[in-house]
Amino acid sequence: MRWFLFLMAGIWTIAGIFLLVAAAKAKKLYNRLLKGKNLKTISFIPLIVGILLVYSASSSDLPWFVNTIGLLALAKGLFFIFASEKKAKPFVDWWLKASLGIYRLGGLVAIALGIFFFCRVA
Repeated sequence: MRWFLFLMAGIWTIAGIFLLVAAAKAKKLYNRLLKGKNLKTISFIPLIVGILLVYSASSSDLPWFVNTIGLLALAKGLFFIFASEKKAKPFVDWWLKASLGIYRLGGLVAIALGIFFFCRVA
């Protein structure tokens, strides 16, 4: 499952660069993808990613770190599946209304996570 760790590292790095360089376009994309959508239908993505990260943790150099990221992704997916719309919607609304600086900060975090995965975990 090392291939999945490399895949996630690449996705995080590319997404982070996109968030950092084109924050306004990223914000428009997130608004188009998330605004008015049923969160339960898209919550399977972090759920599946979390399961695959936990499963592939044993093939990494830092299994505790990969397990932690995987469990956080699982928690996010389960939250959006089981939480009421009234509780889940404010989290999405916060991200959709965030400033471009917050998007850039998210990009920096994603780039750091992707590079860390490339160098140390995968």
